[in-house]
Amino acid sequence: MEVLITNCSDSSYWYSSHFGEAFEVIKEDSDTYWVRDHDGFRNVIMKKDAVPLTEDLLYSSIAAERKTSDGSTAEYYELPAKATQLQHLISAKDMNAQIGEVFRTCYRYGECSHSDKLREAKKIAFYAAAEIERLGNED
Repeated sequence: MEVLITNCSDSSYWYSSHFGEAFEVIKEDSDTYWVRDHDGFRNVIMKKDAVPLTEDLLYSSIAAERKTSDGSTAEYYELPAKATQLQHLISAKDMNAQIGEVFRTCYRYGECSHSDKLREAKKIAFYAAAEIERLGNED
């Protein structure tokens, strides 16, 4: 089972900068998920800050009806009311884990101390390829 980070109830938690990222669960306690982080370390995520990834969550079509533009307007570029973080935009657009990861990585491109631009570009390509594969398998 994987869990998706949807919140961070304390900014000091290791996953505070990992909104929208998925992690494989190693063990589950009453209020925590034990996971392996991207560096291979064992870590804990509070259950109140994550949701289990299910096929329904990953592949649902809950997204808003597609909007068309006459060229003079583009409502889909308007920010949702009260959006103050990228996670709000990711949620409002109902992005899945792959697209959310591409969006976050593009936004912070070149600014992350633990990741140079080449690594980030490869990360964007990896998640974009995963989304292309997922869409190709929907048939």
